[in-house]
Amino acid sequence: MPLIPRMHLFEIDDQPWFPPSLRVIVQAILAQTWSLNLHIPSQSPAQIAASKLIQHLDSSLSSLRFVDFCAGAGGPSPLIEQQVNTYLRNSNREEVDFVLTDIHPNIGAWARIATQNPRITYDGQSVDASRVPERLAQSKDGRQVFRLFNLAFHHFDDDLARRILKDTVERNQGFVIFELQDRSIMSFIADLLLPIGVIPSAPYYALKWRAPSVFIFTWLIPIIPLVLIWDGIVSSLRTREPEEVEMLLRSCGADASGWEMRSGKEMFLWPCGHLNWIICQPLKK
Repeated sequence: MPLIPRMHLFEIDDQPWFPPSLRVIVQAILAQTWSLNLHIPSQSPAQIAASKLIQHLDSSLSSLRFVDFCAGAGGPSPLIEQQVNTYLRNSNREEVDFVLTDIHPNIGAWARIATQNPRITYDGQSVDASRVPERLAQSKDGRQVFRLFNLAFHHFDDDLARRILKDTVERNQGFVIFELQDRSIMSFIADLLLPIGVIPSAPYYALKWRAPSVFIFTWLIPIIPLVLIWDGIVSSLRTREPEEVEMLLRSCGADASGWEMRSGKEMFLWPCGHLNWIICQPLKK
């Protein structure tokens, strides 16, 4: 267990008073980090995430439908979908679908993603991960829902996390948690490096996204870097170790005795960039 205790402080991006126009920029930046690949080592966080799904869910992949809660601007789901379905096509197996949802739907970004990826759809209504609507929780075409929490599970306090896990267990649906941070010193260093990397790249993305506000609120009025620093550090403080997630699972009020949890940590950027992953599902009877 880390020396630093978990602290559930507030993230600016979560607050209702944070302007939606700035939230969209923050979400877009976080989505870009999933494709970061400087070849030190040789895989991006999204590629590692996809490889973990393939490795641990291989035999059941084609029988699943992945629902991404807290999808933000899309996060890694488009990249994961591409790699997983390429693997399934090469194996002559049925491809899988991904559904994007969020309590703050980013419909503009999702619509662009869905246009380019026929296996990705989205729910345009606000979706609370602790109160999953039936339209998303039910199996479709015989495919069982598998819940994705990409850079998301740390947002939930213990009571909310237990409610989410209770609903997941009662519906007999597996889940995966991917986080780009933890409560280690190296993670806090990474939290400081991301905003530093954003500043020189802001003019490029302002042109690419046709969004002058990216430049304005990064260079002229540096709100975006400050939000990224604060939210990054708070995200690290909020992130749970696998043992802490398992404690919540076992105390959520549903019978999780027949469930199996696997976890690990993979480096995507030397020396401080790591993907932390947890995959949990009911044991096959």
